[in-house]
Amino acid sequence: MRPLISFVTRHPRIVLLIGILLAVPLAYMKQMTPLNYDIFTYMPEDVESVKGQQILHENFKTSNTAYILLNSTNVPFVLKIQKDVGKVKGVQRVSWINEVVDPSVPDSFIPQQLLGIYKKGNYSLLHISFAEPSSSAVTLEAIKEIKSYLGKQATAFTGLPIFLYELRELMESEKLITFMAAACFSSFVIGISLGSWAIPIIFMLSIGIGVIYNLGTNYFMGEVSYITSAIASAIQLGVIQDFSIFLIHRYHEEKKLIPDPQMAMEAAITNTLPAILPSALTCMAGFLALILMKMRLGLDMGFVMAKGVFMGLVVTMTLLPAMLLVANRFVKTRGEKAASSVGTRISTFLVNNSGKITVLFILLFIPMIWGKTHVKISYDLDEMLPRNLESIKCLKTIKNVLGSMEISYIVFPDTIPRFRQEQAVKEIKKLKGVTSVIALTSLADSAVPESFIPDKAKSLFSKGGYSMIMVKFSDEPGSTVSNQAVDSIRSVVKAAGISPSWLAGTTPINKDMMDISKRDIPVVDMASLISIIVIIALFMRSVSIPFVLVAAIELAIYTNLSIPYAMGRSIPFLTITSISSIQLATTVDFSILLMTRYSQWRKKLPKKEAMIKALSGGMGAITISGLSLAAATSGIALTSHVSAVSSLTLMIARGALISTAVIVFLLPSFILACDKIITHTSMGFLKKKGEVA
Repeated sequence: MRPLISFVTRHPRIVLLIGILLAVPLAYMKQMTPLNYDIFTYMPEDVESVKGQQILHENFKTSNTAYILLNSTNVPFVLKIQKDVGKVKGVQRVSWINEVVDPSVPDSFIPQQLLGIYKKGNYSLLHISFAEPSSSAVTLEAIKEIKSYLGKQATAFTGLPIFLYELRELMESEKLITFMAAACFSSFVIGISLGSWAIPIIFMLSIGIGVIYNLGTNYFMGEVSYITSAIASAIQLGVIQDFSIFLIHRYHEEKKLIPDPQMAMEAAITNTLPAILPSALTCMAGFLALILMKMRLGLDMGFVMAKGVFMGLVVTMTLLPAMLLVANRFVKTRGEKAASSVGTRISTFLVNNSGKITVLFILLFIPMIWGKTHVKISYDLDEMLPRNLESIKCLKTIKNVLGSMEISYIVFPDTIPRFRQEQAVKEIKKLKGVTSVIALTSLADSAVPESFIPDKAKSLFSKGGYSMIMVKFSDEPGSTVSNQAVDSIRSVVKAAGISPSWLAGTTPINKDMMDISKRDIPVVDMASLISIIVIIALFMRSVSIPFVLVAAIELAIYTNLSIPYAMGRSIPFLTITSISSIQLATTVDFSILLMTRYSQWRKKLPKKEAMIKALSGGMGAITISGLSLAAATSGIALTSHVSAVSSLTLMIARGALISTAVIVFLLPSFILACDKIITHTSMGFLKKKGEVA
């Protein structure tokens, strides 16, 4: 690495120019990378509900349905809307009651279960099926055109494709605001802490380029999730701030010994890289553990955030030193004498009371483990959507008029006898949480030959070699009642001899997503723990140190997850699936920094004096890093109206503060309590002959 480090320090302007030139095409690629707003597309393809969705999309075009509510039952008016919307490019089909019976037939002659899907009182409901998936560009453009056409003619226009369209519009409008908030909040913390406003600007420029590198290379992934895109920048900003702070501190230390800025920077890079490399690797390992999630969103998030850490590490070791050298005369920080004095007093107090603090550290695990294991997890996707979306308000309007529109579909081969379907329909109607069931048998008794049923009506329930049964749920997806109904429906269908069969729709997908996430949480948590323990063990050359450090971070994680329990709130399942790995990955480097400094001083001093030196010297960097990460992520949490994003970033911000407090105030005492074990199970901790214990 020395030739590369020498080139960076001797030719900073060339390095800076290369870095900026590389950022130009990557910035363009970042803009060209599509964002996926449909969480359902990250479900494993072998799940029953996902297979059913695919069959529905290919044959019935009902897997991505939208609804238009009209405050009119005037047949010519409704038919005109149906015809005009049907002409829009990207619309596969617009369904109304006229596809089943002639509109002139009195409502009293139409089966009420069927009528309730299309009409009630003075209202008519049109069902729109799109030719392509909900998140495709063609569908989004079709929605835009339909919105423009409808104007004030419609009382409501809603459905999953509309949610995704409006979510995309909201995210696009918030994107710059949230990133600027993250950058400004973080810069403010750095500026106040270091007493310099030039350094935060340099930090933001270098990290900004690193973010462009990371998000630009996402182009080769094809697309990324909107959640990943929203949080990756803030996570990268917060984590790489740590590396930047470590480098600037080391640079100022080296300048006191080496007057030449280039030589001082070369020494700073050489000494900083071995110190932050374990932190970078543990951070990447924590993020990469998300790849083990069965939900492919984990692969998306884990790879992008791990890649961001790598890109940030490269930028910190190349572009940041170049920028600091070019702007050397502006790179000055506040004197550290006062801060060091305060740090020494706090460290002395903590070390002198280490026995009591160790007992507190151990006892805190009891309530925090209880809170973590008993916190309520929310699987309601509606809670993850902004309440101010027009489509959410429209959905409530439709529910007030027609009742619940949570419709799912039982799909099966059309070779299944109709009497079996009729048997299943009768049993499903009795289930709690089901308001109505509609099938071909709802239009004609199983004894009536299919040739007697009009093709137009038959095509609603049988097409492409498959038949379907529509099931209307009374409760929201994710509720206990709906989840139990899904399990019961699957049992009833199986008992009726309808096999193979697939239950598809938002409610069963939500249920399957819940089951998958329950499996993902322990797998991801264990994988991140094991990988980080192994990396720390190798770099610290110790059997015991990884467990000591991880214990502190785990206490911080449990505390973070216990707060919603204490407040009587739930945590969205996407948040709880990933928060442990993210908090572990983003804050474990704080504990590594403390332990590294302790190991250096422990070779020279008895354990208490060594800890006072280590803690007082590292407290500033740890605190600034924790506050910076918290500031960056809270900036997004406060400015984003998307619950899935604000919930996760708020927990990351809170986790950063809790981890900082645990590592500064509790971990030193625990390390001292384990000193004897550490010194006998770690290379480099063994006392030299004659050393005072």
